[in-house]
Amino acid sequence: MTSTAEVECPRCGQGPVRRFRVVVSQEELIVCDECDAAWSLGASASAGFVDLETGLRARGLKKGRDELTKSSLSAQEPGTSTTGLGVLLGGYLHQDWPYDYGTVWDGVQAFVTGEGMAQVLAARLDVRWLISRGLNENALRTVLVDELGTGYWPPGDGYTIFEWLDRLAVRLREAELPPTTLLQA
Repeated sequence: MTSTAEVECPRCGQGPVRRFRVVVSQEELIVCDECDAAWSLGASASAGFVDLETGLRARGLKKGRDELTKSSLSAQEPGTSTTGLGVLLGGYLHQDWPYDYGTVWDGVQAFVTGEGMAQVLAARLDVRWLISRGLNENALRTVLVDELGTGYWPPGDGYTIFEWLDRLAVRLREAELPPTTLLQA
């Protein structure tokens, strides 16, 4: 069972997923602590998980988890503009989002459909990290608007930023992926 600040693995439903980097390539992976399912943030949206050992061997690496280092993102700060929450906010919920989507939740679903499981997991990790930090509304605004580039303003829909992040975490957890991105057993 995972804590409230952790994201549960969509494959096994047992362990938390965490960000890691492959030491030699700096490729960022999302890995389940329990079943070793791994998703590459550099993979296409249609890519499912691979077994960590299999994925590392395919890259010519043979030392298992010794080939990985914890990503600084999982321990210190939310994602950058190129991963997870940054992709959702800057790439989908940008300043023109109302012209692209009927509602903010339509924009979130477009992110899920367009980016795939690795980015959805990264966004979930970012949201859980922000929620667990206990930041005030001004600090959350700085992260979402100034650092990650969103044009969406939750108070305009009657939410505090914290409330919206909490709802976003639920939406990302329940998000429907198109059949091509569903995980293979």
